[in-house]
Amino acid sequence: MDARRWQTIQAIFEQALECGPEARVVLLERACAGDPDLHAEVEKLLHHNENAQRQKFLSPLPLNVKSQMPTSGSADSLIGQTLGHYRIQKRLGGGGMGNVYLAIRTSDYQQLVAIKVLRQGMDTKEILRRFRSEIQVLAVLGKHPNIARLLDAGNTEEGAPYFVMEYVEGEFLNHYCNQRNLALTERIHIFRAVCDAVHFAHQHMIIHRDLKMSNVLVQLDGVPKLIDFGIAKLIAPELGFQAADPTMTGFQILTPGYASPEQVRGDSLTTASDVYSLGIVLYELLTGRKPRGPGGLHRPETAGYSDNEPDPQTPSNVVSQAASVTLADGKEVELSAEQISKARATTPRRLQRLLGGDLDYIVLKALRKEPHCRYSGADYLSDDLLGYLENRPVAARPLGKAQQLIRWCQRNPLPSGLFLTVLFTLAAGLLHLSHLSAQLVQATALQGAALEADILQQVQDFYSKVVVDSVKDEVPVTHRYAAIEGAIPVPASFTIDLGEHIRKSQTTAMFVRLYSDYPFRYRNDGGPQDEFEQLALARIHDNEGKPFYRFQSFEGRKSLRYATARVMEASCVACHNSHEDSTKTDWKEGDVRGVLEVIRPLDQDILRTQSSLRDTFFYMLALSVVLVVLAVASLKFGNQRKS
Repeated sequence: MDARRWQTIQAIFEQALECGPEARVVLLERACAGDPDLHAEVEKLLHHNENAQRQKFLSPLPLNVKSQMPTSGSADSLIGQTLGHYRIQKRLGGGGMGNVYLAIRTSDYQQLVAIKVLRQGMDTKEILRRFRSEIQVLAVLGKHPNIARLLDAGNTEEGAPYFVMEYVEGEFLNHYCNQRNLALTERIHIFRAVCDAVHFAHQHMIIHRDLKMSNVLVQLDGVPKLIDFGIAKLIAPELGFQAADPTMTGFQILTPGYASPEQVRGDSLTTASDVYSLGIVLYELLTGRKPRGPGGLHRPETAGYSDNEPDPQTPSNVVSQAASVTLADGKEVELSAEQISKARATTPRRLQRLLGGDLDYIVLKALRKEPHCRYSGADYLSDDLLGYLENRPVAARPLGKAQQLIRWCQRNPLPSGLFLTVLFTLAAGLLHLSHLSAQLVQATALQGAALEADILQQVQDFYSKVVVDSVKDEVPVTHRYAAIEGAIPVPASFTIDLGEHIRKSQTTAMFVRLYSDYPFRYRNDGGPQDEFEQLALARIHDNEGKPFYRFQSFEGRKSLRYATARVMEASCVACHNSHEDSTKTDWKEGDVRGVLEVIRPLDQDILRTQSSLRDTFFYMLALSVVLVVLAVASLKFGNQRKS
């Protein structure tokens, strides 16, 4: 058997060791498709390994395998032995490449550690290179608080390499969160620490390539630790060491269900590949399940990515349904939507509402099929999650100006509260001033109309006594004065025409009306023409000649209509009682002859008042903003001095 063939067998064997029985069947069918001999060789190794585990030692291998894989003692033969300064106490677990043991330091001081020893039979050139690469990676990354530190390294008496790490006494990320019913915000805080560790690795040009729930251990104090850099890849080998490339003919070392599309295809990887795996971890952390497409089927634990795979449903859409989850003891159970939401310290409806919006966008951006459409690094994913926690706009979901303003107010309750209080106070003050200004405009208009009506009456009386009475026997006095040479108008026509002249010559557009219950026969408009005039005549008669007014629309303009009584003077009685066109001939001095109405448009007065109020409002607003800024700045300065 050639070396390449043996490397392929080993790679599949290692991956199969990490799978359960059902997952292993699917894995072998996929990895060995079209090669029954390859399938048989791997099954022989797996069968022998199972026997060895049951008997607590490795049985002699079949003849056709023995020459290809060296043998040694039992997997538990190291328990009780001392490696360097460390005495091995028990086996914690193992993967395809090595076994992990709990040990205690025996010299100088006591310290629990974890020791990873290369698995028996895994001492090929490729495996040894990968094992040493993991040691080097941990040596570089161990400075980060969320990555398990490398403490020591060496070889056993049999020559098997090992390395010593800090012992992380914790639980898998999802189990830790579920056991404590952590809310979404608490889960996101822990996840962001994991993102920070991954970003630290990326800064050192290292891609983890195997990010999953079981590779994140959370300590009792809530601090997560990223572990297992066994298949990490160096982006730039010129930095001093080179990681083994686990890509074999027809098979790639990866964890199905967490691997990115490009990782499954065997394409070149970037930091975006780790982002994809983080997206699956985040999806599961928030919803309690793996991503699934619109068809409703969960991605199987053993199934990798397919190019035909539909886009995952949004987290907010799936949390309302039951899900199959794996408990800490490895047991698979079906959990209802109520149980899933309870594990996140909320209700199904509220969980759906919390996930909807920003979190949906963030998770789906991390899970985009195209690497260039995802977050380019774990730090950008973490920044967006921080934006969600702080109610800031997130890159995955651009917001409009109004939404950004709302978010800013939510993030800054003190200044926004002060500003809104001031704004409310100003608005209330503005409404009050507007009300007062309306009253002022009306009062001013009412005074002006009363004055104008009184002047018109005084002018008419003066004209009647001084002009008409003195020349009526010599000059024709008629309403048709314009058509008769040398004639002058009767007092009523004089008043009407005077008002018209004033209206045309002023910007106020004042309008004058004279009307009566008994108009002269020649006056077509001498009677009331609308509802107001009818009401004005009635009210003036009922109230002994007291003025009547209303603020209402006239010819499409808001106006004051002011009506005052025209009382019969002694000089008017004889004329009105004897005039051929008079419809009433028993007038007495003091009788209400009719109504003089002055109509004053108010729109110009209102516009001027509103303009003044608007200027005042903006001045006060600007002053208030300055005061709010100064108040917030002084509070922050005071808090900084206290701290």
